[in-house]
Amino acid sequence: MNLRPPPPRPPHARTARPAPRRPVHRGIWIGVALICLGFIAAFGWFVVKAPSIGDDIDRLDRASPGLPAEFTIAETVDWDVFLEPSAASQARFRFAILDGDGEPVRLGNDHGSTYEWFSRSGRSIASVVLEPGDYRMEVTEGTATVALGPSPTGRIFRVVGGAIGLGSVLGISGIVILIVSAVRDTRRRTESAERPPPSPWSSGEWPAEPGR
Repeated sequence: MNLRPPPPRPPHARTARPAPRRPVHRGIWIGVALICLGFIAAFGWFVVKAPSIGDDIDRLDRASPGLPAEFTIAETVDWDVFLEPSAASQARFRFAILDGDGEPVRLGNDHGSTYEWFSRSGRSIASVVLEPGDYRMEVTEGTATVALGPSPTGRIFRVVGGAIGLGSVLGISGIVILIVSAVRDTRRRTESAERPPPSPWSSGEWPAEPGR
């Protein structure tokens, strides 16, 4: 059985053109920008605030073997006593804090504070409440250093936590906007895609010739 060849397409028939490429939804760019801004803001916050941690550590009064520290307290304070470095052994380490009359100051339990900042570290081994007056701190046994002052731990938490918080807020906002915009953009492109016109050849039949 011989089949007739298909008739030529009408001259006015055109091949379906692909849908024009639409620009990416601006919400996607906003989301990406917020994510990048989150990283930049977190890094900038850390760079600006980090030196204050080193300043707090530098302000601690320190005494080492043969080098006592003398200082004056203007108001009542509740400070930490740190052993530096934090890895130093406390087994054969002795120190004393003396008031203006040369009497030892009573020490309290440590507050559990520690700090690690680049190559500098310390751990709390005691606490002390000092009234206004003159004091002397000295190491009587051992080779480590003893440091006295307000704990730098709070500053470290504020700096690191602020950087993480600031970066997270911007980053998460950017991710949410990015996902929502990407879903909307995909739906928009799908709905606006141009569909090819139906073809008589798709059913396997050819159109009848005129007069038949």
